[in-house]
Amino acid sequence: MERTLNRINLNSLNPYLITNDRIILTSIEKSDQNDFPILALIEDRITEKLISLGFHVLERDKDLLPHIIKEKGKIEPELSQSGLTIANKMIAYRVEEYGFNYRPNLENKSSLLREGLIKLQIRVINLKTGTLLFADEITTNFQDEVDLQHRDEYHDFAYESITPHYPIIKTSDSLKQAPTLKIELPSAFDQMLVYSEPQWVYRSGSGNGFGARYGFSDMVKRYTAQLYYSTAETNHYLFAVNYDRLIVLPKIGNYSTFKLNTRIGASYNINYDEAAPGFLLGLGLEYSVYGMQFQLGYNHNVPLIKSEKLWSKDVVLSIGFSY
Repeated sequence: MERTLNRINLNSLNPYLITNDRIILTSIEKSDQNDFPILALIEDRITEKLISLGFHVLERDKDLLPHIIKEKGKIEPELSQSGLTIANKMIAYRVEEYGFNYRPNLENKSSLLREGLIKLQIRVINLKTGTLLFADEITTNFQDEVDLQHRDEYHDFAYESITPHYPIIKTSDSLKQAPTLKIELPSAFDQMLVYSEPQWVYRSGSGNGFGARYGFSDMVKRYTAQLYYSTAETNHYLFAVNYDRLIVLPKIGNYSTFKLNTRIGASYNINYDEAAPGFLLGLGLEYSVYGMQFQLGYNHNVPLIKSEKLWSKDVVLSIGFSY
């Protein structure tokens, strides 16, 4: 997000500011907004930009200002009595949207394209007259590549639209709050990639076998169809439709993040001369590197009929690919 903010372009403000202006920067949002970290980051970058362009920016940080006033020998006076320079222009802003999103990288399947976005409503105000000199939306974006193995670490920073605090509107019968905007969210499959997973399986009672899973995957879930075949003389087959939920584990040192893989599915199991539907439960540990997901897991198939032959316990070693 810092790299996105560093690209913010304030040139559209130039016709409404001169180098002799004394400028203060403030947020339009109410003081009880819960997005202080992003506000602080935005104010820092806008202040740096204005100073680099040669403008005079006055300090108005609520935590820093009392210390400045005390250094002038004053004890918590009104700002107008503090002897500090009074501003004649104000730049006010509201955060409308910020964050980043992922898109498939068609040129490099082992990485994703990450696009950062910040959208601000910015106003320039003449403080002597209260006149709005400028009001417009400024949008900044930045794009880079992120390895698939690192995408889970940024999962909580997708685009977020900020709902402003609307003023109370008086109607003929009561005081009502203006409705908030309804944001159209992307569908669950918008960020999903095609997923394939060849498997080596050791099944109790059947020995070694091979399998494969195909479907769709994102950072926290997978939908797959699975086929297993035993190489033993038992001719043991299993077909299953699975739902996986991935839980990110705490990072260990400099190693990439491990994930706990939980699985539930519907299955159809064939062993010897018996066959029956059932359900499949699984648990595993997954580690991502170079765009591949190395997995060690355990699956347990439970048939819907009473048959010891159709009960199965599998140890599964596999490599998953998203593209």
